[in-house]
Amino acid sequence: MSRRWQVYKRGENLLEHLLALRQIDPDKILPSYEDDLHSPWLLPDMEKAAELIAEAIKSRWPIAVVGDYDVDGTLASALLDETFRYLGGSCQVFLPKRSDGYGLSEKIVRQAAAGSKLLITVDNGITAVDEVALANSLGLKVIVIDHHLPGAQLPPAEAIVCPYLPDSIYPFKHLCGCALAYKTIVALEKYFPSIDEGYKKWLLDLVAIATVSDVMPLTGENRTLVHYGLKVLERTRRPGLKALLDTAKIDADKLNAASIGFVLGPRLNASGRLGDNWSAFELVTSLQPAQALEKARQLERNNASRQNLLERALEQAEELTWRQNSSKDRLLTLVNNDWAVGILGLIAGRLSEAHHRPVLVASAKQDALVGSGRSIENYSLVDSLRHASKHLDRWGGHRLAAGFALRRQFWGDFTASVKEHAAATMKELPQKTLRLEAELRHGEVNLTTAKQLETLQPHGFGNPKPLFLLRNVRLYGLRPLGGGGKHFRAQAKFGNFDFDVVAFNFSKEAFTDFQGVPQAALAGYLENNRYLGRVNLQFQLKDLQGEPAEIETVDPK
Repeated sequence: MSRRWQVYKRGENLLEHLLALRQIDPDKILPSYEDDLHSPWLLPDMEKAAELIAEAIKSRWPIAVVGDYDVDGTLASALLDETFRYLGGSCQVFLPKRSDGYGLSEKIVRQAAAGSKLLITVDNGITAVDEVALANSLGLKVIVIDHHLPGAQLPPAEAIVCPYLPDSIYPFKHLCGCALAYKTIVALEKYFPSIDEGYKKWLLDLVAIATVSDVMPLTGENRTLVHYGLKVLERTRRPGLKALLDTAKIDADKLNAASIGFVLGPRLNASGRLGDNWSAFELVTSLQPAQALEKARQLERNNASRQNLLERALEQAEELTWRQNSSKDRLLTLVNNDWAVGILGLIAGRLSEAHHRPVLVASAKQDALVGSGRSIENYSLVDSLRHASKHLDRWGGHRLAAGFALRRQFWGDFTASVKEHAAATMKELPQKTLRLEAELRHGEVNLTTAKQLETLQPHGFGNPKPLFLLRNVRLYGLRPLGGGGKHFRAQAKFGNFDFDVVAFNFSKEAFTDFQGVPQAALAGYLENNRYLGRVNLQFQLKDLQGEPAEIETVDPK
């Protein structure tokens, strides 16, 4: 055991305890499309945005949509493009290349002005003050649809649809860019009756993929959007998504949020990490099955290339971590000349998880550095970058993920500043803690409980799969699971009940001291394993330690 364990105090009813932790109303366990989605008219400037878009479509104005090179910006652009064309409008989509940098640029503005009258940014634009001013000077009307945090000055757009604006009364802040695009389409129903319930619901496959891929919290409205989006994805009409499910070897009837986060999302992101994300855009908008299959295979190849690049970079990063940082640093910074800009966030994420500290990673681009960061739950990267902003050319993001750029000569001053901020904010080195939601009691380890737990889905950031504690468990019958020697299956006896335990990425030595005697404390997930029409209870192991175990009991937040 390399981390401390904490378990929440609980009441008599396990499900009520878990619902309270997630702030889910017990009467609303099953999300409701009709009742749980907020009106788009509560979003800032939605009246102006919808009216202007409707005028543009009805007047046949050429519309330019500017997205981003990640999944969220790409799918948001596809959603708007698809709907504008469905309504009879004219639309041109711009997706920046990774090498050109994030968001709206002067180059894109001038290209859009050459053939469009209305420019809509989606998943970007909230900080593009100069670029929007340029667009205005070139005769473009501009709508900004963005979920990122605004800066001190807002761009001079006709409308800014952003839940984080100071005057926003929208009840739920954490929508991704694609979800905001969806809300805009819902608002257009006022002007176009053909946007009916059926049309809106069939768009939710893209909204669900974007929400999970952009690591939005699966709480509140997002839980409802992803719940129904997964149902649409199971029977999607899009040839591209059908082909992607096929090439990724995912059974539609076994889809869940993890399928998006770990399989579909990385494939749809891969091209954008290596260059531009046009292949993903073309995949989800394709109407031809043969073309869609070729695009899906291309994404599969790009994802394999991305994985190879990442593995090589991670080996280098581990070697550099303690050359460029002190073991006492609360925040880690790394710079390298050879890393592809598109995988910097992945490198930062892996290092942050391994060392349980915020991590900022940069790569050289001529005399400039471009970087990305990932953080831990109690530290805001945005606050860190704001503290060091005088050394940066540009920066932005969220608490847990951010991007930045600066000139190479300021790297030393920048790292000193962010580490100073981290040291002042975190008085001690962050300690890795395994937080267990409840200790399971005798009589709760059964198929019925596991079935009840499924009502908490979809799981992801903000609504994790419940992690449980089992005490005084006897393990026996250890045997390998698959090849490689890293996965195991065992039997467990808890009271008078026997069940399967599966362990992934564990060493055999981890179990040696716990076989045959009732001295193991287990941390893991209780689940129903469905295979060939049969349902068996299993406990997926996360960690284990000997009894008497050192476990701190804490009050729920």
